This record gives sequence, C-alpha cells and structure tokens, in this order.
Amino acid sequence: MDRTKRQDNTLLPSFNELSLILDTEVDRAVPQEKAGVHYPEFKTITAVLVTIGLSPSLFLDDVADIQEAVGQGKILLDQSVQLIIKRQTDPVLVKHLNACYDYLSEEDIPKTSDMIFVFGAKTPFRAEKAAELYRLKLSKSVMVSGGNPIYVDAKQEPEADRYREILLDHKVPDAAIITEDKSITLPDNVRRSLNLLDEQKTNLRSIILVNSPYTQRRGWAIFKKHLPDSVRLYRVNSLTAERFQRNEWYKSEDSLRVVLNEFVKMKAS
Repeated sequence: MDRTKRQDNTLLPSFNELSLILDTEVDRAVPQEKAGVHYPEFKTITAVLVTIGLSPSLFLDDVADIQEAVGQGKILLDQSVQLIIKRQTDPVLVKHLNACYDYLSEEDIPKTSDMIFVFGAKTPFRAEKAAELYRLKLSKSVMVSGGNPIYVDAKQEPEADRYREILLDHKVPDAAIITEDKSITLPDNVRRSLNLLDEQKTNLRSIILVNSPYTQRRGWAIFKKHLPDSVRLYRVNSLTAERFQRNEWYKSEDSLRVVLNEFVKMKAS
C-alpha cells in the first residue's frame, strides 16, 4: 500500500495521510477535569507572524477540527517560510524566533523519578541522554516509545528497538528498559505508552521526559493532558543536530519548517 507521498517531517500530512494517522493511533480517555484544558500557548508564534505581516488567526481563533487546523497550517507555513528566510537577520524578527524556540524547549531541573520516558527518533541523541540520566541514578526505569512514522516503510526497525540497543550499549540493564514499539506519532507515543503501563499496573508519581528541544513542549503538553496533576513531569532536552539548534534553525527552509510545524501540531492537538 502507498501509505503516503510525504517523505519526512519537514511537511505536514495530507488530508488522506492525516485520516490514516487518526485511524491508526490508539485512543485513551483524558481525565474528566482535563477535558477543557489546553496547555499550549501561541503568543510567540503570533508575534513572529505579525512581524512578517501574516495573520495569526489560526492560533487565535477556534478551528472546526484537526483537518482544518493542519490545512490552514500548511498554507501559513508555505507563506511564512520564505518571508522568514529573507529577513533572518532582522533583529526584531530574530528576537521573536528565539522566543519561539525558548518556549518550545523549556526544561526543568530533574529530580529522582519513577521513570525516564524517551520519545523515539531517528537520531541517537535522546537515547544517549536517557542513558546519562540513568547513570546519574535519576531513575531505575527507562521507557522507550516509538514504532515509525506512518510514511516510513513498515519493515524498518522500530525506533524503540533501536533506542533499546543504544541503552544496552550504554550499560543500561535490560531489566530496566520498557519498550513500546507500535506508536506512529508523538501523541500516539503518549497514549500507547500510558495504556501499556496501565496494563502492567505501573503507578507513576513522577516522570522525566527526554525529547529534542523543539519537540519538548508538545510532548509535555500531551502528557499533561492525559495525566492527573499529581504526576510530576520533568522536561530534559537531548542534544540535537546543529541545524536545529537555537541560533541556526531559522536559517534553512527544512529546519524552519520542522520547528514551526510544532506550533501547527500543537494547535491541531
């Protein structure tokens, strides 16, 4: 089956791919008190759009559904990317772009927790950071989550399996690792992993979330939505490729799209 024509995460999914994603992700009910709570804020991306002369209405107004949010987001990203590239040395714009990155990448000073949770990825950085935290004795348990994005060949090794191998190579004991290897998106990481932990009757009071800087906010927000406030979350960023670092991400189209996509995905969620 031709799952989709999209090749990587620089683009948002088409209508057909998004429908397939929604049909494939697992469900998980949110706590009743969280039903009307939304954790992402859009002040920083709104400031960027106003500075380059585009309407921020996508992030200020309600949208009918996830399909509409992604559709509007694709148009907005196409318009904004070239404008930002042309003005990447404008100090006012750079200030707002840095604020966007700082918002996405905000992290915490971690404390000893019940689990280190690692979002799967192609690069090894997140697993390496989790191994470092384990060596520091911040937790006795590491959970790695990730199958592959839906546009990737289903025969490829799941991200969680690759991360498990990295953890083992870094002397994390096999008995300390929990693997969830079916999820296809970041929200699916959270829901499938929490469902699995429920099946294992695991009671968590605190979790360290290991993610790339620019995806940290979205992962945290989805965990916050699905967990009671009594569960303490500590955000810890891994290293990332140079093109995605704070002073570089807005200088090329691909990295600019990947980071700005995070705001559209948060709106859609």
